[in-house]
Amino acid sequence: MLREEKIIGAVDIGGSEIAVGAVTKEGVIITRLGCATAPEEGFGRAIQQIKGMLREAAARAGAEFEGISVACPGPLDPYTGLVGGRTSGNLLGGNSPDGLG
Repeated sequence: MLREEKIIGAVDIGGSEIAVGAVTKEGVIITRLGCATAPEEGFGRAIQQIKGMLREAAARAGAEFEGISVACPGPLDPYTGLVGGRTSGNLLGGNSPDGLG
């Protein structure tokens, strides 16, 4: 059964860990998952891990995300999915034209 309240997907791409969670609009954490950043596996693998963890977080929370918030070093363009810049070396500067959906 799905929750009636809207929830937000949260993604934090760090130097050693990628954390994903489901939170209420008030900021209450419903569930949290994580995995190693593993830049040597490439950008595409990181995006696949994030997508899988977002799906798992939504399933555990019993709701669909109203939106997704992403925190990562370097620039992130929410419209094109581009991640890059000198400070985003932990993802080896890739892009995700299909977004996180």
